[in-house]
Amino acid sequence: MARRDRSQSGESSPWARPGFIGAALVVVVAVACGVYALTARGGHRNAGVPGRTTAPSTAITPTTEGTQQVVKAKAATKGRGGCDLPPGPQTVPTTAPSEITWTLWRTAALPSSPTAGPMVVQGDLARCYAHSPLGALIAAVQIYARWQLVMSNQEWRSIAYGQMVPSAGRQIVIADMKAEAKADPAGLAAPTPPGDFAQIAAFQFLSYTPDSTVIDIVVTKAGQYVVGPITLAWSDGDWKIAVLPAGTITGPAQVISSTAGYIAWSGV
Repeated sequence: MARRDRSQSGESSPWARPGFIGAALVVVVAVACGVYALTARGGHRNAGVPGRTTAPSTAITPTTEGTQQVVKAKAATKGRGGCDLPPGPQTVPTTAPSEITWTLWRTAALPSSPTAGPMVVQGDLARCYAHSPLGALIAAVQIYARWQLVMSNQEWRSIAYGQMVPSAGRQIVIADMKAEAKADPAGLAAPTPPGDFAQIAAFQFLSYTPDSTVIDIVVTKAGQYVVGPITLAWSDGDWKIAVLPAGTITGPAQVISSTAGYIAWSGV
């Protein structure tokens, strides 16, 4: 059974499914001054990326299960580094960022920076990003890709509770994942076939403040491009995905003919 898209309940994602070009993400989009307002759905430490020593970031939820997830996150990161990073440059990138290392993880090429993060990769969770536009950009790609490619209950719970801003929308996402895991545990655990996950090709910041950012992410598969916005918020000392009240992770997507007008950026 094909794996369900985790960015839209019942919808297929242009990032994760073979037929992504024919599918559009259906969500509500608000336009303010011509800018989208929207939201989006490890292993080892990165080589050459030092850990930090402060307390880890956690997301507090009102539910018992959420509290348990926070406790587990604290235990997992105790003594292994937190998110006390220098903010770094606050200028929004207008060219492809330099000093980026691309690592292939479960078919997806993911970016990292020695100064912008992720500074901690534990199991399949990558966290601790600089409070900067570059930190937000890397977080958007890392968190979204890992969310699409999770293969166990523990993985999706770690991302949902630790890297999504607490909200009613997040609770819908969690409920949907619980239902998916119960209805099709084999489908959740099935690895994504090589080549079935679309790769990042370009980006463009739609807005940026120290509290939140909206970034258009362009992905490519079989020479075709799809662009859609992802919103992140600075919460508990790290960049996290902000989920819409309807429980959607990414904003509306559209097919484009090229990356003209965007900043080319890819690892494959």
